[in-house]
Amino acid sequence: MAVWAAVIALVLDSGLSTAASSVPAPAPELDRTAPVPDRQTPELTVAVAGDVHGEPPIRGLLKAGANPLAGMAGPLRAADVAVVNVETAVGTGGTQADKQFRFRASSRIWGALRRSGVDVVSLANNHALDYGRGMLPGMLRGARRAGLQVVGAGRSPREAYAPAVVRRGPHRVAVVGLTRVIPEPGWAAARGRSGLASAYDEAAAVRAVRAAARRADHVVVAIHWGDEVARCPNGVQRGLAARLARAGADVIAGHHPHVLQPIETRGHTLVAYSLGNFAFYARDEITRHTGVLTARLAGGRTRGRRFAPARIDALGRPRPTRDAAARPMRTATSGRACRDRGAS
Repeated sequence: MAVWAAVIALVLDSGLSTAASSVPAPAPELDRTAPVPDRQTPELTVAVAGDVHGEPPIRGLLKAGANPLAGMAGPLRAADVAVVNVETAVGTGGTQADKQFRFRASSRIWGALRRSGVDVVSLANNHALDYGRGMLPGMLRGARRAGLQVVGAGRSPREAYAPAVVRRGPHRVAVVGLTRVIPEPGWAAARGRSGLASAYDEAAAVRAVRAAARRADHVVVAIHWGDEVARCPNGVQRGLAARLARAGADVIAGHHPHVLQPIETRGHTLVAYSLGNFAFYARDEITRHTGVLTARLAGGRTRGRRFAPARIDALGRPRPTRDAAARPMRTATSGRACRDRGAS
């Protein structure tokens, strides 16, 4: 820990990190409530990214008042709506779950996310309840006090599967959070029990997306699924993506594998099978590859996309990457390797 403290102090002294007390407000040219200028063909932009937690060394940054997401705040703030997966319990107290890896973050993470331009966070994953469901009400309150909307978890199945509906000018965007990675069945929200929106119940997942589509012009699904460190999506991911697309999803943003997987269009739906880690410790080079995917939406379909590549540094922070260094990210998201292998 002394080594991490020294590294963090050096970074802060060099001015590479931004203290919370001096973090600037979002860029003045960005007005999230303003109407979209082109009313004839109004477009909306949605930015999605992968997994965020607050374990060391990120914990040290948060404690020092730094924002671990600051390096990629640009594409998040520039979008009309930005969504990430918060893969950790947040706060103090609770009872440890009986599992190998347990994540916990300081409540300062909520403010860091909001200052970076994030609007909606999903808690539907295999670490949100690492310290018990008793922490969930406090997590929901803390996120909402910071100005974030929360999906994928709640005090009942109805709340867990409910979308966050965000209005931007003439648009309404519904965000749904789902997980197909749960350490034990008891983590799923059920009658009389708080918990997560489980996608093991595919019928419930499809119903949630259909209900969201009735309330909004566009639907974004943040879903935790797939195999860890697998570069290609498995058959379950592909099959469920097809069902969610037919139910009305415009963007499907996956995470959990800790690596980038292909981004493709299925009909009118943009599917990112895995966006990898985002603000996260990463020990192997492949797990350091990340980025922000921005989709342009209009008329109930995807009109275009842009992937801003990044690399996670030694302190767990995503940093923009360009030119030759970004080539591995672009190859991973193109899906060419999966097609060459004949993956289904």
